[in-house]
Amino acid sequence: MLAAVAPGGTFLFVGHDPGDLRPGTVHGFDPSDYYHPHEIAGLLDDDWAVLVDETRPRTVPPLPGTHHAHDTVFRAKSLR
Repeated sequence: MLAAVAPGGTFLFVGHDPGDLRPGTVHGFDPSDYYHPHEIAGLLDDDWAVLVDETRPRTVPPLPGTHHAHDTVFRAKSLR
């Protein structure tokens, strides 16, 4: 996916914060099986500028029965 970003383009990765979920396969999947924004940052070289790499609280309460109260946001710009 990183190779598909045009020179000067933006890579945006947004998702549920896995910290809101219990580890393991309680929900039918293991959150540790998926990439997380901080891991994407570790893949980048000097051809990228990381603009945002953070966890943000949601502005509305989660729906009943869900555990997602935060989202992760990662944004990087291609410098090539």
